[in-house]
Amino acid sequence: MLQAINHGIDRIIMGFGVLGGCMLCIMISATFFESIARYLGHPTSWSMEFTEYALVYLTFLAISVTEKYGDHIRVDFFIKLLPGKIKSYVEIFNYFCIILLAAVLTYYGVRLLLKSYATGVLSPTPLRVPVFWVQGILPVGAAVMTMKCFLKFVFLIRGR
Repeated sequence: MLQAINHGIDRIIMGFGVLGGCMLCIMISATFFESIARYLGHPTSWSMEFTEYALVYLTFLAISVTEKYGDHIRVDFFIKLLPGKIKSYVEIFNYFCIILLAAVLTYYGVRLLLKSYATGVLSPTPLRVPVFWVQGILPVGAAVMTMKCFLKFVFLIRGR
């Protein structure tokens, strides 16, 4: 059962990876376009703002992808010096802390999103984008991260 859930979450994460890669390509293209437009004396009003929003999306799409492959930055110099049994307990504790942090991000991200949606806040920039569209990726990315870390946590406990 857990393997099936893990497989489903991995598929979502792979979708996030593809979407993040496309987002990065669009960001690069928009930045290149803006550079050329400024050089020609016709800067755009949307390019920089779009790139900033896309960077927020890219960050929260990528957190679960990097977790899936174990590529988050970590200081494991001291952990590698520990004996195997203690090392597994430290890993379990680390995942427990990550789950708490990601769950808190999910909870407060949803609260922020609902408040922005209810009040109809617009960005104070030329595009006047509804802020909830930008904030919406925070709880989504954090929730997927929470689920992935929870499954890794359970598999670590079972494998001990």
